[in-house]
Amino acid sequence: MFITTIDAQTVLLDDFNRTDNNTVGNGWTETETSSPSSISISSNRLKMGSGTAGRDWAYQDISSNYTTAGLSSNSMDSMVWAINFYQTRTDPSGFDNGNYGIAFVLGSTNSSYTDGNGYAVVLGQSRSTDAIRLVKFSGGMD
Repeated sequence: MFITTIDAQTVLLDDFNRTDNNTVGNGWTETETSSPSSISISSNRLKMGSGTAGRDWAYQDISSNYTTAGLSSNSMDSMVWAINFYQTRTDPSGFDNGNYGIAFVLGSTNSSYTDGNGYAVVLGQSRSTDAIRLVKFSGGMD
């Protein structure tokens, strides 16, 4: 479930409450390594999991809801996000080749996360403790 607050109003981006399908729909664009089933709606959840090496992502451009000059330029007092992660790997290792990690990108200069700049909430790193972190990325998420 993705929720954000605009001008003291709660805006639900998507609760994924719809029929199981191999296409997310509802304004989402998908990039899949092993189309068409690595990103899907299953039991009212967004499910991402490919059996092929590569990167899969789904995104929705919501820039028209915000000032795009930068988050600090928004007239809101605060921006609140609710993100629910579930990772099937006991020790997600990150975002380099051969590793596994998950991320929710809060903002990016490009819809391709292999070469954009932005901010994300991530889970997965090379150490044994996998803290959820807010990160800034440049030149893609690695």
